[in-house]
Amino acid sequence: MINKIQLDNPWVGILTIIVVIILSLVLQQQIQAKFDKRRLEICHEVGSYYMSAVGTLYAIILGLVVNDASVKYDDARKYIEQEANALIQVYACANSLSEESKLSIQGKLNNYVRDVIDIEWDKMASGEHSITTATLFANLTKEIGHIEPVTENQKAIYPRMLDSFASAAESRRGRIYITDYGMQSVEWISMIIGGVITISFTMFFVIDNIVAQKIMTTMIALILSMNLYIAYLLNNPFTGGLRLPDDYFVKLLETFSKYN
Repeated sequence: MINKIQLDNPWVGILTIIVVIILSLVLQQQIQAKFDKRRLEICHEVGSYYMSAVGTLYAIILGLVVNDASVKYDDARKYIEQEANALIQVYACANSLSEESKLSIQGKLNNYVRDVIDIEWDKMASGEHSITTATLFANLTKEIGHIEPVTENQKAIYPRMLDSFASAAESRRGRIYITDYGMQSVEWISMIIGGVITISFTMFFVIDNIVAQKIMTTMIALILSMNLYIAYLLNNPFTGGLRLPDDYFVKLLETFSKYN
């Protein structure tokens, strides 16, 4: 599985990009050594059209992949913020309930948030989510749903509490969905093969200034591998060098204490 390869470490990613560049330069040198310069020059006119078509098509696809990964990353951050903000509202609304319901709900909220920080956040790094955390949230759902407001103040605040908790549940589902569903292996393999083909086209062009050609090949290999790596990192918002922090939930616990 492509997503299981440990490319999350930035140094591993940089090393991978360097290896791609070196392999591209070595392959270029091997092809130019095997084929006569005149035979390669004959291919220039037709090859340039082919390379333009392949390069343009791949650039469009790669751009869409990077953009999709970026949107996914931003969505994950948005879900985290929305879930945290909604849970603050639920915690605050619980202050208006009876003492027993207040202590029970606020206690369960504390336990849920701590479980997200201590357990679920690490599990999301490997594309999983905590069953215990999901159970805690389910218990919260049942308890909040069974509340029967008595006073006029409780009757006024309870619908707001339900709306806030529904928002938190929706945001949690969005966060888990992003964890569960990423680009499939076949998509990564297609993107990698497309990059190899695009770089390979440059091998069949030759100019008198060998150093200049190697520099151009290096730049093409660099920009393609960098974009693929960026797409990989953004596609996994909860792991790697661009991993989203649990700051919102940590600050959420601090905020809970202010409402007591």
